[in-house]
Amino acid sequence: MAMSHRSFGLLLSASVVSLSTFAAGQPAPEPPASEPPASEPPASEPPAVAPPTEPEPAPPPVAEPPSAPVVEPLMPPSLPPLPPVEAPAATAAQSKPLVGFKKGFFIRSADDDFLLRIGARVQFRMTYEGIADEEDELHAAIQRGRFSLTGHAFTPDLTYKFQAAWDKGKVPALKDYLVDYKIIDEVLHIRAGQYKRPFNREFVSSSGRLALVDRSIAYEASRSGRDIGLTLHNDFTKSPTVEYAIGVYNGGTEKSVYAAPGDATNVPDRVDPALVARLGYNTGKLKGYSQVDFEGGSPRFGIAANVQTRLNADEDGDSYIVVGGDYMFKAHGLSATGGVFGDWEQTGDKYKDQQLRAVSFFLQASYLIADLVAPAVRWGRIMPIGPDNTTQEFLGGVGVYPFKHNVKVSTDAGPIITDTPDGEVVSYEIRTQLQLGF
Repeated sequence: MAMSHRSFGLLLSASVVSLSTFAAGQPAPEPPASEPPASEPPASEPPAVAPPTEPEPAPPPVAEPPSAPVVEPLMPPSLPPLPPVEAPAATAAQSKPLVGFKKGFFIRSADDDFLLRIGARVQFRMTYEGIADEEDELHAAIQRGRFSLTGHAFTPDLTYKFQAAWDKGKVPALKDYLVDYKIIDEVLHIRAGQYKRPFNREFVSSSGRLALVDRSIAYEASRSGRDIGLTLHNDFTKSPTVEYAIGVYNGGTEKSVYAAPGDATNVPDRVDPALVARLGYNTGKLKGYSQVDFEGGSPRFGIAANVQTRLNADEDGDSYIVVGGDYMFKAHGLSATGGVFGDWEQTGDKYKDQQLRAVSFFLQASYLIADLVAPAVRWGRIMPIGPDNTTQEFLGGVGVYPFKHNVKVSTDAGPIITDTPDGEVVSYEIRTQLQLGF
């Protein structure tokens, strides 16, 4: 069948469209070099227009391959942190200073098993005495010069004390040399050596802790003194609620009264035992063996009874019995103290042949003002058995205490009146004393 030119052109156009559609997804092949270009359609026929094609859909996203898992290096299991290493805590003994000053200069071992404390006290006194019918006296004296070593050895429970005296320019004398072992705190101590017998609060109190310049005349009549012996006690000078002391002694004093002057000693050839016992009761935090109320505060009170006797073991007929009582009261700066004593002495061949020799007492009070100044008064009396022989003192004075009893200036004055068969004999005494102690 013959094909017209119009049919042929339509067929060619459809082929071109098909090829173009196919070629959209394929690279177009290069035309052969020898083939002439396609002839254009006749001008009389409009060119075939290809229908619009839809845009090629975007290819689906290519999924990225899964990343390989991150493999962490194997680590050993973690351990709990170690606690911080602390230096061992210092013990109470190690925390104390080894050298210093506290109630005297001291040297201490690191473990506190040994302690040495060095102390000293000096009393410089000016005294005027106006004695009836006699020449007046005026003099200065080192009334007391003391040097002491105290502390403990091997254990704080084993304490010691050494005290020597250079009083009134005399040659050195041994006052105290003792050891004291604490068996049960505030219950039982044992003391041995030379020291004050536990009789008479005023005497047991240090002469450096008085409200007036010196002790009362009643002390002189109470047979109080130092001796060599053994005592069981409960640290009574610290005024526990119940205080006690009981001891046995040579029956002498600290003074050298035996043997020839060139070989004097206070040790008798044969012991003549003296027995001493003291029992007391205290309230509050009383410092019952220190006059002047530096502590202040609410009322505190202490009372005690004591007895001492020297047996007639050597049969020399000089035994005696002394009984007494004393007290201390302190409140808000007020301090009051006193004591009373009865003295019996042997008058026959036997110890039981005792007769009352004398009764003595004293009453004293002081009041601390502004922690610095303390006026004080005292009345003391000795009443021997028999007529016209009583002695009494009326003293008033004042103390200035810039460093309590460690540094003080005291002055007292008053009459001392003695009864005699011829009447009263009145003398006057004025004393001023500077004390330095540590």
